[in-house]
Amino acid sequence: MSYRQYEAWGRKKLILDAVEPTHYVRNKLVMRHIKRLKQMGAHHVLEIGCGVGHLSKKMGLMGMHVDAFDLDKNAIELAKEVNNDSNVTFRSQNLLKYKPIKKYDMILMIEVLEHIEQDQIALEKVYTMLKAGGSLLLTVPAFEAYRTDFDHWSGHIRRYTKEDLQQKLETAGFQVQHARYFGYPLLKFYYFNGYLRMARKKEKLQSGTLPWWISILRVLNKIFLLDLLFNSKKGINLIVLATKK
Repeated sequence: MSYRQYEAWGRKKLILDAVEPTHYVRNKLVMRHIKRLKQMGAHHVLEIGCGVGHLSKKMGLMGMHVDAFDLDKNAIELAKEVNNDSNVTFRSQNLLKYKPIKKYDMILMIEVLEHIEQDQIALEKVYTMLKAGGSLLLTVPAFEAYRTDFDHWSGHIRRYTKEDLQQKLETAGFQVQHARYFGYPLLKFYYFNGYLRMARKKEKLQSGTLPWWISILRVLNKIFLLDLLFNSKKGINLIVLATKK
């Protein structure tokens, strides 16, 4: 997300990120993988680009030890404000300048890689930060054909195909275990006919006024979970799980 949004929305961004359907469904899918990886022994986690810390907070409550960072200082302040779990630490940090003092069982990059100009270098660095057999779980926006002005405004340098991302991961040394598109058909329709229209109303974004229909989404967002029954190439996002050889 654009850094301006965290500054403009303030605490309301916590609500938006929790109930807005593209965030809600993605986080549900990501948490499914996290729970399985925890059962397989992943306890020390790094979340890169944590935003306001929804996923990090959930992992901390599950008993996982989480280091989380984001470039946006406003996001980190919000994350610290609503999380007091001793299992989680938040900081403002640049991945390419990060010097970890330990290696991790799992690293998350949820809607992050598309913002990094040197994405291949970033993946190679992440590889060195994992323990042997450690996992990288990431999501990215899919297909340049879906690019709109919102991608430029929110800092998306690129969108990915499954083949493109798999090649980059393998070049970095990873072995891809799972890859699928998601966000079709309901989320795709909502994204192009609802979400983007709201995002283009910059005066509302700047004022930090939540749209009236957010309260409705607290209930209706569960309907969008039906998309997880589909694995269609028409999906607007891509999730990949890769391991360090």
